[in-house]
Amino acid sequence: MTNPIAAAFSKALTPNPYPPPRLTWPGRISRYVAAVLIGLVAGGVTITATEEGMTTGKIEGVLLESSDAVFAVDMVCGVALFVLMALRRKRPVLVLVLTAILAPFSSLGIGAFAIVFVSVATRRKWMELLVGYILYVLSTVATAFIIPLTYSSVAQAVLTATVAVVVVYSVGFAIGSQREAQAATAERLQYLESSRSAQVHQARVSERAEIAREMHDVLAHRISLVALHSGALAYREDIPADQVRETAQLIRTNAHEALKELREVLGVLRDPGAVLSQDNTDPLPTLGSLDTLLDNVRAAGLAVTCERVNVSELEIEGLLKSLSRNAYRVIQESLTNARKHAPDASAQVVIAKDAGKRLRITVTNDVSSNPERRAPESGFGLIGMAERVRSSEGTFYSGVRNSQFVVEASFPWLTAEGNS
Repeated sequence: MTNPIAAAFSKALTPNPYPPPRLTWPGRISRYVAAVLIGLVAGGVTITATEEGMTTGKIEGVLLESSDAVFAVDMVCGVALFVLMALRRKRPVLVLVLTAILAPFSSLGIGAFAIVFVSVATRRKWMELLVGYILYVLSTVATAFIIPLTYSSVAQAVLTATVAVVVVYSVGFAIGSQREAQAATAERLQYLESSRSAQVHQARVSERAEIAREMHDVLAHRISLVALHSGALAYREDIPADQVRETAQLIRTNAHEALKELREVLGVLRDPGAVLSQDNTDPLPTLGSLDTLLDNVRAAGLAVTCERVNVSELEIEGLLKSLSRNAYRVIQESLTNARKHAPDASAQVVIAKDAGKRLRITVTNDVSSNPERRAPESGFGLIGMAERVRSSEGTFYSGVRNSQFVVEASFPWLTAEGNS
């Protein structure tokens, strides 16, 4: 079993969890100047009173009956106390013990005594402070028999020593509490600063990921159109000249738009402080722009139908913009994948509002019967769709079902007014 007294002493010897601030040279000098001034005043009063008492015969029956001897003891102990004062932070417990023993014998070192006791009291460790108090009281009582002091009794000596220790300990406790509060405040500020930095970093990462998803969807859509139209020009020889020019112009337009968007996203990714520009004249598309998307897809040669179940056009327009945009991107990416991997098949889009007041998007397309016409798979499109759906607190599924590739996304029905 651990000895409680030994444990208490061990705890008293452990470093202060809130160490005192490092002193500058002006701060150190000011403490020594204050201690010396206090000591000179107290020493002068004590020596004068001792000489008068010895001269008039009021002080008798003491071990030191010469004022010179009293002065010598006072000086030696005072110098020792000033040396100990310099070591109070390196060896606080040892300095406290020696100061408690020597301080009552030196009025010159009373300032050093006060600074040492205040400094150790800032540690607020009751065991070492109790030891210092007991030794100081015993040493004060001893001075009544060794040096001619004005104590009329042992009780008066004990009371005087107790009052002195309580005063310096109180000051030390107040300073220690203030240091702890300042250290705790500094720790909180550091924690808040680090948390804020982490939040800013996470926000930047999330924003850049959102930019990457957005640009993947846009570029994939445009590049797939370019691939389809250029493929038609490459493999068909019966296309009229007017249609060839029209197709070439369409390829050129989509290629320029893709390059423009690519330059923009690359600029954002190179510069962490940049943001993706969104002109008011060219807002991000939502489900309200779905008809335009379907027309472009049909013009590219993919047969696609769209059905709305239990939902009106007005209700779709009233959806929360971020939710409507994510739903639009799911449909766009699904149709892009259908053109890439099953260009000879057809696709069906269903937008529904189920009984649980959830928006459900379903895109199905037949699996291509010609593997040679399938574009290589990257997998990023499905990952991006899943992340978009989850960012709107929805659920996502993709896979082959009944010889058809199915993409299903379910979103909570949230309107621009915040109602579900």
